Amino acid sequence: MKKTFLFLLISLFAVAVFAQTGMFDLSYGQNIDDAHKALLTKGFKVAEKTDTTTEYSNTKIPHLLSLKISYNKEDQEIIDWIIKYQVNGDQELIDKYIADLDELQDVTSYYDDYTEEYVWELDNYNAIYMSLSEERAIMTIDYTEYDDYYYYDDYWY
Repeated sequence: MKKTFLFLLISLFAVAVFAQTGMFDLSYGQNIDDAHKALLTKGFKVAEKTDTTTEYSNTKIPHLLSLKISYNKEDQEIIDWIIKYQVNGDQELIDKYIADLDELQDVTSYYDDYTEEYVWELDNYNAIYMSLSEERAIMTIDYTEYDDYYYYDDYWY
């Protein structure tokens, strides 16, 4: 009985972690050293590094400008990551990235008119925010904590 319970508990944990995996196989809470090694094998190169962030580039991935990962200094676990693509207003390309994220996360996005960004609400108070620069040249995909500030603020009432 204990073995069955332990197996179910581990399975639930694995499913929860898998659900939080995003583009380039990055995950919330993933060890940055493990992520770094995996990214290097995919052709990424370190462009800039601090105590809590590492920015990567990869010329093999079309349209990719950068991948910036933030992590906790103490436990070296990934907190969030930001991906930037050069899309130059190409609506077909923009739609492709949206569809790819819908499929990858198994969650359908919605467009937030107030913030002018697409949002994917994930488990454990995490989310993906996709926005376009004012001239629609650069797409930013931000894996971070879900920001429900405006939904509970008196601003909407």
